[in-house]
Amino acid sequence: MLRNYDNWTSDQSNHVFSFYQEFTCNDYLNGASHRVYYKFNVTDPFNYTDETEVGNFTLTEDNVTVSYIFSNSSVRRFGDEKLLMRFRIRDDDYGIYSDNVNGWIWVTENGTLFNRSYSCVSSNGYCENYHNPECESSVGTQYWFGGTNDTCYEYENFTSPPNRSFTIIGQLNITIVNPVNGTIINRNTTTYFNATVKDECGNFVNDTSIVWYNESWVNLTSGYDAGWFIPPEYPLGPDVIHTNTTRTNYDGNTNHSIVY
Repeated sequence: MLRNYDNWTSDQSNHVFSFYQEFTCNDYLNGASHRVYYKFNVTDPFNYTDETEVGNFTLTEDNVTVSYIFSNSSVRRFGDEKLLMRFRIRDDDYGIYSDNVNGWIWVTENGTLFNRSYSCVSSNGYCENYHNPECESSVGTQYWFGGTNDTCYEYENFTSPPNRSFTIIGQLNITIVNPVNGTIINRNTTTYFNATVKDECGNFVNDTSIVWYNESWVNLTSGYDAGWFIPPEYPLGPDVIHTNTTRTNYDGNTNHSIVY
């Protein structure tokens, strides 16, 4: 298929002609083995002609520079919160930030394996997508990186740094096993508190910090299973037993029971 041609006229011998042609992605994709073929033909005033042998050269993908631009530092695993991941692709051959370049983004779910992928298409070089972590993702530090995934551009990922970190935040939910609502407890005795903690995915979390308080938020004791000796002078009447659970990379949670 003829891609282009040009005509020149000269009244000189030994004249050097130069022919310039920019090539597109279609030229690269449609050429057999990405090759472009050319030849030169000359005709003199007496209509004698001659032409060169057919030459060829091979087109290659455009060189690119991929740069990290932005991502959120953390994202909650529950609700509709999402992590924005953005990078930029520069076509180094043309010196421009191109539109419609296909890219991809890879994300870890266990802190090590990049097993979640997303696609993106550049606009003014910017390529971005959102990550909505689900229960398959562990809380704590995770990583992502982005790069080109386009047959017309070399495959490159951003390298400064080679990947970006972010923190996944989970939600704790504490359930009071004892005392339940309406429990009667007596002064000058020891009552025992017990609670279980699960995350928003229904998994037990057994290494949180649990503190028990009374109605005035005075610290009574701590732990999943804990005893509280009720002083003889402790005020009579209804009281509220609060419990609060916290842990790194989780939003805490509070629950309570009414006792008498």
